[in-house]
Amino acid sequence: MKNVGLLGILAVFVLLAGCQDTQLMNCQQENQVLQTQLDQANTTVAKKDKMIEDLKGEIQAVNQKAFESIRTILEKQNTKDVELKNKLKEKEALVKELQQKLEAM
Repeated sequence: MKNVGLLGILAVFVLLAGCQDTQLMNCQQENQVLQTQLDQANTTVAKKDKMIEDLKGEIQAVNQKAFESIRTILEKQNTKDVELKNKLKEKEALVKELQQKLEAM
């Protein structure tokens, strides 16, 4: 009876150990799947981060070009404004001269 009891305990232990091994294997497989998914997610994140950095560089270049274009436009406008003011002064001087001639007549 003692032997039968020991055999029963041994059988229960083997069954339990077998279940634990199956559970362990399932957990290990699941862990591998999750690790693969994590690696893929990290790769995707790294690619997206690089894309973001590349886009930031492009945006900065576009902003710089826009700034230079605006500055060029403002400089040209300023030059035209100075030219028009000079022409206006010339015309005002001419009008004044003509008025003096009229008054002299």
